[in-house]
Amino acid sequence: MACGSYRIVRVNRHFSNVSALTFILSLFLLASALPADSQETPLGDVARQSRENKSQSPHAKKVISNEDTEPQAINPNDDPVEVVARAGDALVRNESHRCNTNSNGNSGPGFEDENIIEVSGKDRVHVIVNQGRPTPSINEIIVIGDDYYRKAGNGPWKKISAQEAGFAGRLTVDSILRPNIFKFGFKSGDLKLVGTPLLNGTKTYQYQYIANASNAYDLERTINIWLGANDDLPRRTEMTTFTPSTGIRWNETVSCIYGVSTKIQPPL
Repeated sequence: MACGSYRIVRVNRHFSNVSALTFILSLFLLASALPADSQETPLGDVARQSRENKSQSPHAKKVISNEDTEPQAINPNDDPVEVVARAGDALVRNESHRCNTNSNGNSGPGFEDENIIEVSGKDRVHVIVNQGRPTPSINEIIVIGDDYYRKAGNGPWKKISAQEAGFAGRLTVDSILRPNIFKFGFKSGDLKLVGTPLLNGTKTYQYQYIANASNAYDLERTINIWLGANDDLPRRTEMTTFTPSTGIRWNETVSCIYGVSTKIQPPL
């Protein structure tokens, strides 16, 4: 698939010195965007502390049916937690979309990166990652069915195994397509419907989660989620995380568009 028409920016720290598995895990799992040599409290530790909080402990994996995941209009009286869960499932099953994730923070020397994930048909995914700072770098992975391809920087495309691509264990295409926010295990009452704004001409329902710091919980987090009113598909998410004791701040924004016209073909 041609991708030179977009500018991309997101990456893992020290990619050339780590395996593809480490690369993908650090890229897509919660709190991945953190320099490895940070002298401050790592955001990974912040995220682990967040997950220990009952309001964000992951739910057990559930069986998903077509009825659960097919796009459907949002009823404003529906439980926000269920609406958001359905949205994450619908995004994973959607076969024509592009999601752009921007992350930045002040941990260590600071970081800023972006990733683009494109889906075109069933089991065809193109991931473009590029780090803006502290060290500019770009990498790509293409998944077509059971075939995997990787390109580092200006180097050539290489066909790699599932093990080399990181898909031999718990990592799945589902986990790559599902943004961090849709991996949180929100409990009833965590999310509130706060508005129905237009986003790029599309009516959306905006849901919000706020966690305030306390003596026992050194973390502040605000999450906003905009879902299409008529299809429950994610249009935009924003998450800000702040640790008062260290001053570490992490911001992440995801924007998705649907019905994109793009082809993902084997590069070799």
